Amino acid sequence: MKSTFFKKISLITFMLIGVIFFMTSCSKDDVNRAGNKALLTAGKWELISATRTVDGQAGVTIDAPAIISFTSANHYRVYDDQGSVTHDVPFTFDDKNTISFDGITYDLTTINSSNLTLVYTHADNVTVDTFNYKRKL
Repeated sequence: MKSTFFKKISLITFMLIGVIFFMTSCSKDDVNRAGNKALLTAGKWELISATRTVDGQAGVTIDAPAIISFTSANHYRVYDDQGSVTHDVPFTFDDKNTISFDGITYDLTTINSSNLTLVYTHADNVTVDTFNYKRKL
């Protein structure tokens, strides 16, 4: 009986040391990037709004894909109304708060379990496109 108890304590201690080692060996950015990717790739996203502002003026509605997803294999996908993939390209995380696909880099200004906001600032630095998505249930 004592032997089983000590084996369990040893196993728990070993696992705890492994978790502590993993957490301290990763930088905060690596952990955030992994967390952001996990949130991003967990299902499909449905468009709430897409607006363009120029020089801080009132935004105008712009076209954007209604349903998108990001896969764990680093692919950005767009879906049609029937759920078929119509566009599939690779994406990359440039850092914990930016993502690139289709030759454009977006800031991830909001990412959580239910909301995603992608912001693209054009080269002129006065035109900004903002895409707000919610988790598709």
